[in-house]
Amino acid sequence: STVVSIDTHTAIFGYYGRFNGGLLSIISYIILYYAFASNIVNVEKILKTIIVSSLFVILWAIPGHFEHDLTCLLFTGRFNNSCWDNTTLAFRPELRAFSTLGQPNWLGAYLAVTFFIGVYFLLKNQISKIKDQNDRSNIKNFGWTNFFPSVYLFLNFSMILFSRSRSAIFAVLIGLMLFIGYYLFFIKTNVKKIIVILLVVTIVPILLFKTGEDKIDKFLKFPITNNQSPNRSPITNNQLSTTSTNVTESFDIRKIVWEGAWKLALKYPLFGTGVETFAYSYNFIRPIAHNLTSEWDYVYNKAHNEYFNYLATTGFVGLGAYLLLIITFIIFVVSRHRRDQNKLLTLSLFCSWLTILITNFFGFSTTTIQ
Repeated sequence: STVVSIDTHTAIFGYYGRFNGGLLSIISYIILYYAFASNIVNVEKILKTIIVSSLFVILWAIPGHFEHDLTCLLFTGRFNNSCWDNTTLAFRPELRAFSTLGQPNWLGAYLAVTFFIGVYFLLKNQISKIKDQNDRSNIKNFGWTNFFPSVYLFLNFSMILFSRSRSAIFAVLIGLMLFIGYYLFFIKTNVKKIIVILLVVTIVPILLFKTGEDKIDKFLKFPITNNQSPNRSPITNNQLSTTSTNVTESFDIRKIVWEGAWKLALKYPLFGTGVETFAYSYNFIRPIAHNLTSEWDYVYNKAHNEYFNYLATTGFVGLGAYLLLIITFIIFVVSRHRRDQNKLLTLSLFCSWLTILITNFFGFSTTTIQ
């Protein structure tokens, strides 16, 4: 696809300002993978590092939700949200958190992955037995090792709700259903307690902070006391859509862009228009309906669906290769699950990976996700 690209420079280096997804970046990811896989590593230490770093991302975003953004404090010296462009909903941390990831959906996708890593550490501690019940230090340590993952999962899912990323919320819920189903049938250790814990760390944040979907949140409303400020009520996606005048619903725009990606695939069926060239080629077949949306003058450098993006830029051959990689990995995990020595770790990482497939369907992979 790079060789036959309509713009070889972009296909090699990636779209300007992002430089992710081009040929060089993909080669870099491959090198990083083999550098990791060819060395003896302590997987749990790496996963703990991921958890700790994601915790910093979460903590950085919390003040911004309450209109005291740390980025503004760092760069302007003002502890408020005034440094952000309030003409676009993508940069309103009090409405949709984005922390250090640059955009709410990217934050949601990132935290959906780390959510199930947190689940691994929580359940690992729950199902492990204390060898010496009389050793108080062990019992004390056991309590602490359960406390931290529980708090982390609560903060993680709460921040996903703060991001108002529907794809990330959906990805976590789908992953949880798969996780609980597999755990129920194959691991079976302390099942009732495990299910209760998983429900608590997800349902409590939903009750407190809502989902942003009116159809769901109308069942979660509690009476507002006289002391509660109406300005601090949770923001819904419908309110986000009406914050600016005549804002087209994001999913409606996505469907138009997906239609354009499909037309591109039919026009360049074999290898597409070239890696990362969607910003240029979309204008070849841009549907007229896009001109009637609120984002009529936006440059779309991605199809806002990883699968349609591969289809448009690398053709049916490229999409086929991508889907083959996904299907092969699923078959590999399923085929070895009975003899797997650490089913919990495999299940947790598989669910983390599954969230990427889901959030990528409604968006696209940034450097972090890729």
